[in-house]
Amino acid sequence: MRRQVAGIGDAAARFVGTGSGEAFAGLAVEIARASGNRFLASLVTSCLDNLLAEDVAFLDRKLGGLLRQALAPLGALIVAGDADAARAVVNKALAEERVVA
Repeated sequence: MRRQVAGIGDAAARFVGTGSGEAFAGLAVEIARASGNRFLASLVTSCLDNLLAEDVAFLDRKLGGLLRQALAPLGALIVAGDADAARAVVNKALAEERVVA
């Protein structure tokens, strides 16, 4: 399990730091890989690769209002195996994004 989550912390830090669609895709792919479900990892990778190739501006716009700093602890929580706290962090960031928009 430790090996499966190794890249999540770095990917989360990259997304928090840059906010780019590419960094978000990297984080989503790392989370999907960590699930251990090869089908999910393949699906997420394929969908995001397609979106990045065809319409990265769409992804960047959708992520633009997200309060990335609220997601800063996400990588560490996932690596620690604290799914409930990780879910709460994501839900808070999404709720704050909706209020801002």
